[in-house]
Amino acid sequence: MPVFNRNNRGPAGTGNQPSGNIPRQGPVSVPSNPMSGAPRQGPVSVPANPMSGAPRQGPVSIPANPMSGAPRQGPVSIPNNQVPGAARPTSGVLGKLANAGSMVTGNAGNRSWTVTFNDLPKNLNTLRTMQEASLREPHFAAALLIPALCLWPTNESEALAMINFLKGPEALSTRDIQFIRDRLRGKEYVPFSYLSGSAPHINFEPLRPYTFIDSVNPFSFHEQGYAKLHLLSSGADSPRPVQLRLKPSTGEWFLWEQMLLSDIRQPIAQDNWA
Repeated sequence: MPVFNRNNRGPAGTGNQPSGNIPRQGPVSVPSNPMSGAPRQGPVSVPANPMSGAPRQGPVSIPANPMSGAPRQGPVSIPNNQVPGAARPTSGVLGKLANAGSMVTGNAGNRSWTVTFNDLPKNLNTLRTMQEASLREPHFAAALLIPALCLWPTNESEALAMINFLKGPEALSTRDIQFIRDRLRGKEYVPFSYLSGSAPHINFEPLRPYTFIDSVNPFSFHEQGYAKLHLLSSGADSPRPVQLRLKPSTGEWFLWEQMLLSDIRQPIAQDNWA
């Protein structure tokens, strides 16, 4: 009994001729013209013009203008603003970031900063003495927000003063203060999860010196006068955003909005299933 192929057009080895049962012998030839029976000789050539039969000679060229037939000279370039996610040329804020110090890594579209504290500031006076207190870079306020949130459960008044300093012209509202209280009640470990070395299985105890990383992506400066940075928690699967706002008259970047206090994985000491 003959074996039928997948498309059921005839027995295996019969090509596309369902009425025959004689297997094809030797190599397959492809007609140079599908309407003729003459086999194609030599390598297949691609017409320079699909409507003509003249074979294309040499490498394929890409028209400089798709509507013209003039070939593009040199390598093909693609504008940054026509590729989703591609970094645009650095200018303004991004140009300034591109020239930042050695703590910056990445390209013009995806950058990260490693910020290190030998000790976490415990009051506003100590915070003011730190380099990041100048608030001249978008990531400075984000960097100082972490120690302020770490301090909140043990010294709310000093932590509040530190955050209001980072907020600049607009202090935390009563609603904002209550939100932080609610989010950190019984979850004091959440801000510590943003420090390097912390993890659920060690109750989010960070390594010293205290280090954390914040980053930007090609869309972080999409809205003029605002910057959205991302911080990674060791208890979460994706980075959490912090938004900064520029005060043009002083050149300072102040804290505008933070979304760092959402729930994360529990520390082992609080996990009944650990």
